[in-house]
This record gives sequence, structure tokens and C-alpha cells, in this order.
Amino acid sequence: SKQLRSIHPGLCIIHGDTLSTLLGLLWSKKYKMATVHLESGLSSKKLLKPFPEEIVRRIVSKYSDILICFDESAHNNLLQNYNSSNKTIKRISENTILDSVKLVPDSEGENKITVTLHRTENLMSKKTMEKFISLLEILSTKFIVNWHMHGPTINYIKKHKLTIPSEINIGELLTHEKFLHEVASSAIVITDGGSVQEECYFLGKKTLIWRKETEREYALADNMLISNFDLDLSLDFIYKEHKIAKNNYFINVQPSAEIVNFLNNYP
Repeated sequence: SKQLRSIHPGLCIIHGDTLSTLLGLLWSKKYKMATVHLESGLSSKKLLKPFPEEIVRRIVSKYSDILICFDESAHNNLLQNYNSSNKTIKRISENTILDSVKLVPDSEGENKITVTLHRTENLMSKKTMEKFISLLEILSTKFIVNWHMHGPTINYIKKHKLTIPSEINIGELLTHEKFLHEVASSAIVITDGGSVQEECYFLGKKTLIWRKETEREYALADNMLISNFDLDLSLDFIYKEHKIAKNNYFINVQPSAEIVNFLNNYP
């Protein structure tokens, strides 16, 4: 942003654990910029789980200059690995996701389920994908199911000739702002995305996480479940009545402002 360019022309800010994060690191190093990694320190402690996210996390942390985290576990990971290095480790109050969620107006959940799925760990098993599609087909008899599909997921489905029942609404990815409004107005969210999990946690949304485990244990609530790829368990959770969870964005902090203020004073 213009504000950050005025703060320090030699900073490159990268975020998360995707392949685009890794490309951002390479670009930063090519132009000899100081690299700031947001969401640093997040780890499963297992090199290949999730793949390739965990590998990206380790590479990006190793070669970044400023590591910014927001929870105790991530902070401890960074201190353990890099406390004796020349890196700057900064802990802030919360993930910057909170700032985005605060912009979303309260909305009562409609009779719809918002779905995303994109992780490599889910796109490596045809059996898991078929089970996931079966889950959505069953749910489509009682809910409007809107699956916002990532490019790799589309390619996987085409390659393996999987059939998506017509009752499931397939749509393109939305802008982040539109997607948050879609989540806020949904009764249920089904996802394998870490950031989506956090957004649902802050919004108080009933959420099925289509994974065996999550590194974001700090973003779990009673109305959220890790499916373990178990169809019956997932359906029981979906149909079970849960108390309406209050949203968690009452937290009176501004993580993005904290980062800007910190970088403003960075040498």
C-alpha cells in the first residue's frame, strides 16, 4: 500500500503459507528487500502435513527478516528456532483477519451452506473427494449448497471425471469482501481453508472443517468440528442443534494498526 511504501521502501510483506507466499519471498530476495512474514510460526510440526503448506511455512520463516505472529504457540515456535538469529520476532494481539471480519455487518444465517475446498491433502484422494461430494449431495436435500470452487479443485474433478449433482450450486471464487458477506449470511460453512476457519470462528459460524487436523486450534469453538473425513460424524454435527454462537470480533484490538506502527519504527 502507499502507506507502507512511505514507511519503508525496502520492505516486502508476505502472508500465510501458500505458493504465492513463496513466490513473494523469491521476489523480495531478488530485489534485496527486507521480508516481513505475517502469520509466521504456524506449524503442524510434521513436514509433509499439510502439504505443501508446512514446507512453505518453514522456508519462508527461515529466509524472512521480520517474523510476525499472534498466538503463544507460534511465538514459542519462532523463539525456539530463531531467537539466536538476527531475525526480528514480533508478536501482535490477533490475526489481521480480525480487522477484515469487523467490516462485515451482522447477518442472520439463511438456509444455505457455503463451501470451499482446495487443499492438496484433499485433492490427492479420489475416495475422500467422492465422500465429500456425497456429503454435499445429502445436505442439498435440506439446504441450499453453494460451492465456491478453486481452480485446482475444478481441474481435479475434470481429471478424475467426478460428477457433481445438479442440486449443488457451483460458483466461481468471490472477492474476499463478497465472500465474507456470503459466510456471514450462511447457516453453515464447510471448508478446509485455515483462513476461512478463522473467519468463521470470529463470525461465530457453525463450521465443518474437512480435514483430519488443524494447526489453528486457537480458532475452534463448540459449534465447529474437524470432520476426520467421517461422513456420519459430519452429518450428525450438521443436523445437531447448536446454540447460536456469538461472534468474537468484539475483541477491541487492531492488529493491522499494530503492524503498521511497528514497521513505522523499524530501522
